[in-house]
Amino acid sequence: MKRISLFLSLLFLALCMEAATATVKGNARTILWSGVQPINWTADATGKTYSQKISKDLFADVRAGMVLRAYTTSVGSGLYLPDGKYAKAVVVFKSGKTNLLGKNTYLTADNSYTEFTLTADMVSALKSNGLNITGNWFTLSSVVLIDPGKVYSLSCQYNKDDIRAWEKGQIPKLSMTITNQQNTAIAVPYTVNLFPVMEDENTHTFPLLKTYQTMVALKGGETKTVDLTFPDLTTPGFYRMTALVDSSDVCHYNIGYDPTEIGCEADAQPDFRDYWEHAKAQLATIPMDTTMTELPEYSTAARKVYEVTLKSVPDDGGTTPMTIKGWLALPTTKGKYPALIQYQGTDGGKSTVACPLKGDDRPGWVEFVLSTRGQMQCRDSKYGYDFYSYCWGDTARHYYRNAYLDCVRAVDFVKSLDEVNSKELFATGGSQGGCFTYVAAALTQAFRAIAPSITGHADFRHGMDIVNWPRAKFMIAQKALGWTDAQRDAFNSYYDTKNFAPYISCPVISCFSLQDPVDPTHTNIAPYNLLNTKDKEYIINPFLGHATPAEWWPRFMTFFRRFM
Repeated sequence: MKRISLFLSLLFLALCMEAATATVKGNARTILWSGVQPINWTADATGKTYSQKISKDLFADVRAGMVLRAYTTSVGSGLYLPDGKYAKAVVVFKSGKTNLLGKNTYLTADNSYTEFTLTADMVSALKSNGLNITGNWFTLSSVVLIDPGKVYSLSCQYNKDDIRAWEKGQIPKLSMTITNQQNTAIAVPYTVNLFPVMEDENTHTFPLLKTYQTMVALKGGETKTVDLTFPDLTTPGFYRMTALVDSSDVCHYNIGYDPTEIGCEADAQPDFRDYWEHAKAQLATIPMDTTMTELPEYSTAARKVYEVTLKSVPDDGGTTPMTIKGWLALPTTKGKYPALIQYQGTDGGKSTVACPLKGDDRPGWVEFVLSTRGQMQCRDSKYGYDFYSYCWGDTARHYYRNAYLDCVRAVDFVKSLDEVNSKELFATGGSQGGCFTYVAAALTQAFRAIAPSITGHADFRHGMDIVNWPRAKFMIAQKALGWTDAQRDAFNSYYDTKNFAPYISCPVISCFSLQDPVDPTHTNIAPYNLLNTKDKEYIINPFLGHATPAEWWPRFMTFFRRFM
């Protein structure tokens, strides 16, 4: 009995000692500095650079294992160096002359925060020399220390249905389900920050537009779902959203509001139509000179599959017609069939070149997949797989002037086939292929309906303020020619997908991806909004990047059948 009593006494004493030494959760953040400080190691027009120093006195109580976090806003896209290389917006943490993360080691800035865990050596340096935050193209808003032992134990889940393009009249929101995994009651901030997806033209940054915040009180073990609404988000556009609960970054996504009302005017030059009519007239003088070679490994009893060669306009302003290629599937049963032309995305020179058609895939259709000059079946290293830059600035020799005519030649070829019902021509393509689909429709007026997706080459002017590619290519070429921005934009306008859209009157279905970093939704929707047709619809995949969802193909084929 005495042994049991002694054991219980020792156990009670141990529990009391553990409770006395346990870290009390809450107040995990220590703010070292806050303010609005642009950070830029590239000198401005006055020759000044910008950084932020934090005194060593503020690191007196810092310990290894703590997290040093820098909150950054107004993150810019970086700059273009003389050699054409691109410098990202980066955060550099220095103590004295030492880079805390190691020589030439930077963290990429974004519109949220950047952090790392402190080691014993880092702590020693900070206590001796303090901290100096440098880097490029962002604004520092605060620097904090996080004590992981004091961080509340929370489980957070956002409502995926709220990641979308909200329609006019709806109130955008982000619903968050938060669970307190502790036994004690707590109160934590739930915060959403909104940023534009398009740079400020003067600062080349993405400034913070609005912060929404609410405090959430939770009993021990309690779960609450909280709707944080954005009632004043009423301007059509796309936005970058970051969500934080307490000290944790829960998610960051693009969202949209009223996308079909985004203002984006066509900027075609006065001679736009004449330019393209003259180009088509040149193409009309070139005989197609067609060859068709059957590919038995892809053919079936339902359809035969062929490799096709065609002639198109000369390259580089020369006189020798260019040979382009494609794959063709023809039904074996005699009759007239609807036809689908597929335009391909940009070929980076590394993808496998293989026939995408099989005889049994769509037996009631004629299908033609085009390879424009220099790409896929026509792969040629002469272009350096840099089609945007090839002869940029020359309206007679630029790659896309002639590639667009290759797309027209594909229509000429398909219409010439005896098996094709020319009143039932359709077209589809993604990325560069989405652009080709729009362009071919505008230049030929041949299609019953089209389905462009994640469309490229669209809204170049706004794209210059959103993504680095192809902006960097344009700026390098512009600098080499000594052109002004106005001259650059005027040249690009001849090849901008949006300027073809007003000449399209057939039904259109389009697909955009809300998180697309290559052809962002803002530029994708520009030609769609400028279409001259009442029969149009779109879908936006909320989570995909530069890709289309699995249901895209059956969706647009169903759309096409409405007009057959």
